[in-house]
Amino acid sequence: MKGFKRYGGEFGGKGSGGNNSLGLIGVLALLMSIGYAILNRSPGWIVVGFLLLFGFTVASTLFSGGETTRLFAQRRDKYLRQARQAWVDGDSLKAAECLAKARLNGVIPDSDRELADACERLQRQHRRPK
Repeated sequence: MKGFKRYGGEFGGKGSGGNNSLGLIGVLALLMSIGYAILNRSPGWIVVGFLLLFGFTVASTLFSGGETTRLFAQRRDKYLRQARQAWVDGDSLKAAECLAKARLNGVIPDSDRELADACERLQRQHRRPK
């Protein structure tokens, strides 16, 4: 996915969500401060916890974690495996559906280009004229 501009900034698209582990540290800091506030009966620590959560969340966007890109690649590979298996089993309709889902999650590699072209040809042949 190409970069896009929104709200005065430019976003890189997939993989620009930041590092989720830093956000998790912020959530844990919030939970610990809530526990400390309950044990010591001082509600001011809850505000400190939310400030820590905000700080870690902002810091997490500054570092690229790549979790989103990894998830998209895993999903694409899963659909490609399903498409190959459906093609071997002779189910060209399911193979075409799986390839369409794989395209939504990333670029089809050159090794699977022949399968994608064959599925597209079959879909064009079976389309009904309007």
